[in-house]
Amino acid sequence: MSLCAALGCCQSWQAETSVGVAKAETDADEQPHRACDDSEAQPLHNLADDSRSFTSRVEAYNVFDRGETCTSHTESLESGPPESSHSETQLLSLHHCREERKLFDRQTSEELDCRAARKSFSRQTSEESALSVSDILNIQRAGRKFKMSVSNPDKPSQADIDRRLTVQNVYDFYDPQAGKIRVRKMDGTVVHRRRRLSSNGVSNHDNEMFSSDGGSEVSDEVNDSLPSNSVCSHSDTASTTADSSLRAQKSIKDTEALANWGAIIGKVLHRKVLDFATVNDRALRERRCLGYRGEPESSRHGNRLATRRCKAVVDQAFSLVRREGRRKRDITDREWDTSDLITRLFSTEYADTLMIVVMAAAKILAAQPSLVSVSSPCRVFGDLHGQLRDLFMFFHAFGMPGETSTNFVFNGDFVDRGHHQVELIGVLLALKVVYPTQIHLIRGNHEDSTMNERYGFRDACLTDLGAAFGTQIYKRLQDTFNLLPFACLVSDRALILHGGIGDGKWRLGDLWRVPRPLTPEQLIAHKNRWLYNILWSDPIEDGESADPGTFGVHPSPRGVMTLQFSWDITKTFCARNGVGLIIRSHESKKHGRGFELMHSDMCLRVFSARDYEDHENDGAVLLITEESTAADEDGGDSVDLLTVRPQVLRSVQKQRAEATRRSADQASSVR
Repeated sequence: MSLCAALGCCQSWQAETSVGVAKAETDADEQPHRACDDSEAQPLHNLADDSRSFTSRVEAYNVFDRGETCTSHTESLESGPPESSHSETQLLSLHHCREERKLFDRQTSEELDCRAARKSFSRQTSEESALSVSDILNIQRAGRKFKMSVSNPDKPSQADIDRRLTVQNVYDFYDPQAGKIRVRKMDGTVVHRRRRLSSNGVSNHDNEMFSSDGGSEVSDEVNDSLPSNSVCSHSDTASTTADSSLRAQKSIKDTEALANWGAIIGKVLHRKVLDFATVNDRALRERRCLGYRGEPESSRHGNRLATRRCKAVVDQAFSLVRREGRRKRDITDREWDTSDLITRLFSTEYADTLMIVVMAAAKILAAQPSLVSVSSPCRVFGDLHGQLRDLFMFFHAFGMPGETSTNFVFNGDFVDRGHHQVELIGVLLALKVVYPTQIHLIRGNHEDSTMNERYGFRDACLTDLGAAFGTQIYKRLQDTFNLLPFACLVSDRALILHGGIGDGKWRLGDLWRVPRPLTPEQLIAHKNRWLYNILWSDPIEDGESADPGTFGVHPSPRGVMTLQFSWDITKTFCARNGVGLIIRSHESKKHGRGFELMHSDMCLRVFSARDYEDHENDGAVLLITEESTAADEDGGDSVDLLTVRPQVLRSVQKQRAEATRRSADQASSVR
């Protein structure tokens, strides 16, 4: 072929294949793993040498770009002029074409394998989906059943029906960050069960210690390493230890049986109206309660000026409740920015308003007995310790006074340690004046001048109110604290007091005869030691780690006059006084839920201040209602059952720790 003919053919082929060449170059740039040598462009400069080889190479690239094989083109290149007549550029082009063909075949094979795997996975997924569709209803049904089992409490036991009171095994959990109330089941962290003894007088834990398998293993090891006389000595020691342990366990069972019999006898005496002192006390209580409730409010609650001032304080407090309920981010009481809180609650004349509120509340408290009687429904608050925002959040989540007929009982320790002590006690006393028969304040161990001087309430009065007004109002508040009742009885079945029952030898009627005001100096007198322990004593907790042989009364680490009481004291006291539950406060636990149940479900602790002293604890209140239930399984006569249900306000510190932990888990999963 002549040179002119080759050039003519080149021009026509170049017009036809320009698009294919450009696309081949683009694909080569997009695939960096391909060989991208400058020699690929060299055949355009050697058209005059061999037009046939150039044409075959361009067509091979076009075919390769369309995904076709380039076998025929490579064969044409191989069947061309002798190898000696090929230039170096043509040989490199042939090599690149072969490499690109191998790469294309490998990628095509991988893509086909991937498509096959994708089809197989889709087929398996569709089959699994088809199988799971038939189980969707069962899964949904199981989910609903589980949700109902969690949210619905168990039925009352026969023991609950006998004492006409039950503590539900669920509680309401309010998360201010989410703004929702969830129902949760109680677990072993809040319900403490006493370790029982087996039929042979040995506890379960001791059974493991004295099990035959464990004893044989120890004996075998000792027999292999000791002489015969040592073995006999060891066996004698072991038998002596076992005998003494069995004697101790028998003594424990005898003491337990005696405590149970004492409780039964006390219950029979109370129910059969053979205890004449109880009858007399009940008649006296009913007469005093009727006399108190029958008096007109105008003569009992002071003048109208005090009532108007207190109503203005309550209205301002309720407006703050609604404002804090709308806050998107929950905060602690310490973080609450309240520079103008005292003026907002009590006006710019806050000193005069506080004095009027305190004096009006003192008149109402002086007219009440030392043992207050209320009916259900009732909501019980534990220690607040000056944390006003926690009180507002409880009002927002579970209801405010005046909205319903629910009674509110505040179980002492209103002040000390908190950041809003003056504001909190002022709001509570104003509520007492506005709702005198619905709000009840019980004395705690921190309603005491000695404790207030040590733990900050006196300093808070002087700081917030000034030296002159602060001293006067502080003294008025101490006089009011000395008038506070010592306990509250709910529907004659639940006794609310701050600390505990002490030695449990006193009766409810003894509280009716306590003279008030009662100063701290009078409270520590020997004859009033039982009153001192009502404010200070603690129960000995049950649980797996507790000693099942603990009975009676023991000294307390809180002080010389303070006592600790075991489960048998609680059981006997409740039987002798005809109550089914002791509700107390006085204790906060780190990372706790704000409530605990112990002593055969007869002692319940409630603590309302969240994150108290950085304990990361939830706050809790107790809702007490009355429901009718069947006395037996046959659906016979119904009885009115007093129902107690805890309501928990989530800890701010717990929520933040959980959010931090969740963020860390997400970050680690991303990495």
